[in-house]
Amino acid sequence: MVSLSTHNNLLLCGGSLISKSWVLTSAFCFFDGIKPSDIIVRLGSNYSTVDGQTSTVEKLEIHRQFNVITRDNNFALVKLSRSFDNSPTIASIALREPFPELFVGQECFISGYGWTELNGATSADHRLRSASVIIINHASCVQENRPTKITTKTLCATAPGRDGCVGDSGGPMMCNGKLAAIISWGRGCAQGKSLGMYADPNDVRSWIQSYGITLS
Repeated sequence: MVSLSTHNNLLLCGGSLISKSWVLTSAFCFFDGIKPSDIIVRLGSNYSTVDGQTSTVEKLEIHRQFNVITRDNNFALVKLSRSFDNSPTIASIALREPFPELFVGQECFISGYGWTELNGATSADHRLRSASVIIINHASCVQENRPTKITTKTLCATAPGRDGCVGDSGGPMMCNGKLAAIISWGRGCAQGKSLGMYADPNDVRSWIQSYGITLS
């Protein structure tokens, strides 16, 4: 788990360390003109602004087929200016294999440093938190979100009172200890029937590998 912030500690997004020097996150995090030189990546900390270790960014790669409307291919790769070997507080996470597929009713875990309410009234400390969510049927997800278009590239998950929120985008969904998806977008933060939308990195596995990243 990593945090991506500006130099003045404004939390942008979460992300996952997938190799010694590459982080997988959300493309949408960078659509406000954020440049690599604006970003500080923090690893191995329970807070997004203190402790752990930090790195500047050498390179930012946004998926060329990212669709800002449907959020399909909502992926970005961040290359760190330094490498990190596995340690008691920092470790890369392996991508889930494409098969067997995730199943409806499967429990997974999300984590992030973001807000706990949509208005940001709480969680000002940006402490790392986690929650369990349950994968739901895609047809149900489509029905709940009409008229917004939900494509088959989107995974949907929910749980009463548990959801990602502002600042959590790009962070991991972990199933059976592996990276199964990233937090992509949602409506509200655990409000009513709000569902979390997640992007499956297996859809872009070859794109990730094209940068010389070995996926274990």
